[in-house]
Amino acid sequence: MNQNTELLNKIQHLWSLTQEPVFHRNVANDIYFSQKGPLDVVLRLTPSSQRTADEIVSELAWINHLKNNSLKVCETVKSVNQKEIETVQHGNTTYHVVVFKKVPGERLPERSLNMKIVKNWAHSLAQMHNLAEVYSPPAGVIKRNYWDTDSAFLKSLESHGESGENIRNETLKIISWMKTQPQRSDNFGLIHADLHSGNFFCKDNELYIFDFDDSCHHWFLYDLTIPVMSILRDYEGTHFRKEQKLYINSFFEFYFEKRTKPDNWKNDFVKFYKFRCFFTHFWLLSIRKERNLNEKMAANFEKSIEWDAFEALNPQVEELINF
Repeated sequence: MNQNTELLNKIQHLWSLTQEPVFHRNVANDIYFSQKGPLDVVLRLTPSSQRTADEIVSELAWINHLKNNSLKVCETVKSVNQKEIETVQHGNTTYHVVVFKKVPGERLPERSLNMKIVKNWAHSLAQMHNLAEVYSPPAGVIKRNYWDTDSAFLKSLESHGESGENIRNETLKIISWMKTQPQRSDNFGLIHADLHSGNFFCKDNELYIFDFDDSCHHWFLYDLTIPVMSILRDYEGTHFRKEQKLYINSFFEFYFEKRTKPDNWKNDFVKFYKFRCFFTHFWLLSIRKERNLNEKMAANFEKSIEWDAFEALNPQVEELINF
């Protein structure tokens, strides 16, 4: 029996899983699918070098807060020890393990947006930000990291020296600008930080949100860059320009039905959008060096790395997002 089998057997026992876990993917975490009786579940194994147990407890408290306030988000399955998180040793690596119920619905197929989904996408983020304005973690639970101390941001900085001079200089300019921006309860708080179309499932046009691993304290406007980038990538090319503009403009309109527009929000959004491109560009470079990617994932990484670099320096970015 190899070590990996031993690890999965421990986890299977801790949650009384009725199906041997099946590997799905490995990027920041190891993800497996399994079952607990009739319930489909998702196993997330996070190396302790990636996140501390306290950070994950903080993430789960945030998810529970959202669920308790009527947002359709992922739910945890407690272990036989009645814990949401268990720490398991695997050779020289310590993993923090969380098991989630598989959310209802299916992943959105490519280029299958409709106005109802866009509305629910925007309203879900707006509701999340409204709840973040008044959220404090429960007693004994730490606050999630701020954007510039979060492990994902620090990981991206590891590859900052590996791109062209223009990208490096522009990245530093945007980060310097961000560090001068005010942080008030109405514009800054705990966000999802990765709500692209791959991190929710759809059922009857309703959204069920998961993957809060990147949640951190950030500007709310930054959280809007991820859906916009997702729409631009899904409807890539000038032949889809009509769909790009329709869905992006509609997303903003629906979001600001539930939130007040900040002053100068359009210019600030463009800066945050460029930061998101820089961030994902460098983060993917760092992850690519660490992971043994299969051929398909390696090709997807390469395409994303190039796309993010182009978008970050694209002088027509304001036009692309129809400002």
